[in-house]
Amino acid sequence: MKARLAQEIVAIYHNKEAAVKAEKEFNRVFKEKKLPLKIPEIKIKKKILDILDLLVQTKLVSSKSEAKRLILQKGVKINRVIQKDWQEAIKIKKKMLIQIGKRKFIKIT
Repeated sequence: MKARLAQEIVAIYHNKEAAVKAEKEFNRVFKEKKLPLKIPEIKIKKKILDILDLLVQTKLVSSKSEAKRLILQKGVKINRVIQKDWQEAIKIKKKMLIQIGKRKFIKIT
């Protein structure tokens, strides 16, 4: 019911093709637990960063306290691995994927 309503709303404001595309992407990310097709990318020059600084610098969170809270709640994944230690220093690598919750993704280039 909700999916059909969402598809109708997208079709009204955009077009039917966009609605079908949005539904497929939603199912891919939330039902099949796959990565989104379009993930924003960011370049980070430092080789090692504290995990809290990394999350703030990528603008996935607005503060270090929010980052710490999310890590303690197991809401942060780096390369699909749940991060549990908010004091950890992270080695920055190309193509590193950072995920906050179910919706926020970013890739390091």
